[in-house]
Amino acid sequence: LTPILPFPHVATMAPSSEARSPALLAREQQETATLCCSSGWPWFWAVVLLSATADVICQLVLPGLATAYFNGGVDPCVGSDHTSPECKAAAAKVASVGSFFLLVGSILAFVFSPLVGMLCDRVGRKPVVVFSLLLGLVK
Repeated sequence: LTPILPFPHVATMAPSSEARSPALLAREQQETATLCCSSGWPWFWAVVLLSATADVICQLVLPGLATAYFNGGVDPCVGSDHTSPECKAAAAKVASVGSFFLLVGSILAFVFSPLVGMLCDRVGRKPVVVFSLLLGLVK
């Protein structure tokens, strides 16, 4: 009887790179380079950079705009008086609206994550990630 190994490929692997042929090492290096540097990666990282930039802008600019919006176009927090009751009330309103949208986004992520997983199985991960990052820029 032959013993059943849990990982049969481990028994056939060479213990170190010295035992492998130069042709095999060259093929492995080429496969690794192909996996890491395909033609779509620069576009992927460009979208990631744009998404991160949009997030930073939204987190720095949007609260000030929302504070002014909830106070009839006047930002009560402008200047040195950040402790005024009007500024505190406006900041609380912005925080509550932001928390509501965070809650809705979390619920939607919980509901749609399995669907996105099935879509990734069907078309691949990279197209879904790039599409979702582009869709996130629309926010």
